[in-house]
Amino acid sequence: QDYQHGIFQSIGFKEFHQYLTTPPDCSLAEADALRDKGIEALKIATRRYARKQNQWFASHAVHLPCC
Repeated sequence: QDYQHGIFQSIGFKEFHQYLTTPPDCSLAEADALRDKGIEALKIATRRYARKQNQWFASHAVHLPCC
């Protein structure tokens, strides 16, 4: 899959792609494991994105004098 365009760039899609494309004959335990794996990957991706945002804001912040 090319995850560089459109909805594929959103946080969550890449992480849950394997779970979302699970075949219907997959066992419930396997599906739950894929879901849990997706949740953990989503948490990591969200933290990474938040860290990048904080770094960007810190580097582009206008430093105003206090009071």
